[in-house]
Amino acid sequence: MKYSHLENVKLWSDSQILFEQDCRRLKSEVEKRLKAAPPGRIDVRGKRGKYYFYQAEGTTLQYLNASQQELVRSLAQKRYDFAVLRLMKDRTKKAMMADEFVRQLKEVYEKLHPGLKPFVSPAIVSDQELVDQWLSVEYVAKEFKPGSVEHYSMKGLRVRSKSEGIIANILDKYEIPFRYEKPLYLDKLGMVYPDFEVLNVRTRTVFIWEHLGIMDEIGYGGQAVERLEAYHREGYYEGKNLILTMESLRYPMNTRKAEEVVKQYLL
Repeated sequence: MKYSHLENVKLWSDSQILFEQDCRRLKSEVEKRLKAAPPGRIDVRGKRGKYYFYQAEGTTLQYLNASQQELVRSLAQKRYDFAVLRLMKDRTKKAMMADEFVRQLKEVYEKLHPGLKPFVSPAIVSDQELVDQWLSVEYVAKEFKPGSVEHYSMKGLRVRSKSEGIIANILDKYEIPFRYEKPLYLDKLGMVYPDFEVLNVRTRTVFIWEHLGIMDEIGYGGQAVERLEAYHREGYYEGKNLILTMESLRYPMNTRKAEEVVKQYLL
């Protein structure tokens, strides 16, 4: 049984109620799993990716062969769950703040024996695992029209404008995970390709970043309002999970502006 990954974790710092609800749910899941766990504990031998697993009860060690992977998984999860339960009791005693609890909860998994990690479903994945999983999603971006002007970021990503190149470079500079023009269906508007979909790793919040690049062009403003209304219908709102930047001939996008946005929403 996999954890729900505590979907409200990004809101914990804003709501003590949500924090306590998630903690109670996690405690209940862990206790239920421990009650059904097999007897004994797991012992790991070996190194460098070649590991041998044993079920330990008292002074007795029973080797677990390849056909007993489910037992290995259950015992590995049991070790992790015991550590989580200890941390939760410690949280109550010390009145631990949400951010500190989340940090230590991540460490419980990170400090596990490397041979056990593949068998454990953690309550919260580590930041690096989150990024790896998020970036592993495959998608088909919008195609470029033949003969269109070519713009590239410093890392070689082809974008549609100089301003998008600036944004991509700043995201890369601050190591902000992003996906360029990942398709998104919006009601009454159809399939759109947001300029950037970005991940705030600290809060685990995904933002759509749309750059409105020709605001002084006739007709463009109306199109921008139409898309903004479609975003609102789908639950995307400025500052919550939507970032809007814009420019005109007189007020172009630049590195400083892009950097300010990243510092405001994504760090």
